Amino acid sequence: MPLPSNRLGPDPRISSRRAARLYRLLTTLAEEARSRSQLIRQGRAGMRTFYRDLSFLEGCGIAVGTGDGRYGLTSSLDEALAKLPFPTPELTFADVFELSKGRGRAAQKLRTQLNELIREPAAKKAAKTAKSSRRRRSKAATA
Repeated sequence: MPLPSNRLGPDPRISSRRAARLYRLLTTLAEEARSRSQLIRQGRAGMRTFYRDLSFLEGCGIAVGTGDGRYGLTSSLDEALAKLPFPTPELTFADVFELSKGRGRAAQKLRTQLNELIREPAAKKAAKTAKSSRRRRSKAATA
């Protein structure tokens, strides 16, 4: 499925495993600044994965600062988590209809996305209406 061209940042479709690792990294960085070796050990990943994760966070707009050889979160944990994508849940349309009935910001986001998915594009709808009108006129002419 192609991604929308107006989307900002990295591909938000991340695995559950990576999302969990990024969440642990952010919560650790929010507690106190840590060295690269501490973070790699805690994340149970290699150096390449560590730098890929930092790059991904940067692409999401989450700043991780460095100083004295230590890495730390430059914003609050809540601000960082608001920018971190959640792994795609396997929801049905019925699930999304139910969740979109809520009052919060997340429900509004779901409603917007749902409406974009289920509405017919205006051009298609107009073409369909015109075709239907031509059929009715040709039936009337032959009758």
